[in-house]
Amino acid sequence: MLTLLALSLVAGGLTYGYLIIRDKRASYVSDSWQKDEDQNGARKRVHLAHENKNLNQSKQPIHYETYTMSTFEKVAWASLAMSALFVLGYIFYQRIPFACLISLAGLYYPKLKRKQIITKRQRILNMQFKNALHALSSNLSAGRSIENACLEVISDLKLLYPDLETFMTKEFERMTRKMQNGESLEEVFLDFSKRSGVEDIKTFTQILVACKRKGGDLVDVIRRTSQIMGEKLEIQQEIHVLLAQKKFESQCLSIIPFTMVAILAYSSPDYVAPLYETAVGTVVMTISLLALGMTYWWSTKIMNIEV
Repeated sequence: MLTLLALSLVAGGLTYGYLIIRDKRASYVSDSWQKDEDQNGARKRVHLAHENKNLNQSKQPIHYETYTMSTFEKVAWASLAMSALFVLGYIFYQRIPFACLISLAGLYYPKLKRKQIITKRQRILNMQFKNALHALSSNLSAGRSIENACLEVISDLKLLYPDLETFMTKEFERMTRKMQNGESLEEVFLDFSKRSGVEDIKTFTQILVACKRKGGDLVDVIRRTSQIMGEKLEIQQEIHVLLAQKKFESQCLSIIPFTMVAILAYSSPDYVAPLYETAVGTVVMTISLLALGMTYWWSTKIMNIEV
């Protein structure tokens, strides 16, 4: 009964966390469009303050190497991770103090999630930058100046990515404004490359700066760079496709041991009782849990192939 109660509480916590996230997203959308007639004036003031805040944030350049989580995000991700670890700890020890102790490791999960968000954001930026270089090369080949070519790139990117919050669309709009205000092409791209944290963008910027200072065929440089980046991205996508099945198999293999222990604990409690009621059994379960954690970490590192 205690086991079922603990699992029910954890499942309820997971469901509650999901509902909170969903309600927060829904309220964010609804607050932008709906108005309550009873509190019309207050809602208008809140809405205008929210719009002004977003406008000020949109003027700030994005630093892709960093990401600051809100308090809600930290609490939500930590709660979900701690709930999952509590379930795993209770399956292996069937003692609430041990399960609570293991669940404390979930407090570190927001940091891991932040790194994942940064990596994903930089990967998306790199792909969009490759498409932007294709468009820039085509416009320069048509005889347009670099300023007019950047303006045309914005239009091309909006066709590829209709979302106004697309990274490269916003970056090229920023670049165009800076060049119209008198900043040089080199300064604009150097600022973007520093904020991007992407190795390919930094390499292209170094080549572009050298080409502008020492003289060279800018069109050919951009065309060759976009071609090389396209080939590199194709290789990365092929590797990702090849590893997708192996990653899924690795995740399944990581879940199977916990499932087997849970089935044995519920179907044959007398058979596995020594593992829960003796000190030696606790040591064995601890070693097994550490071994499973190490194998999962090892498999993740092996499949993380850099090109």
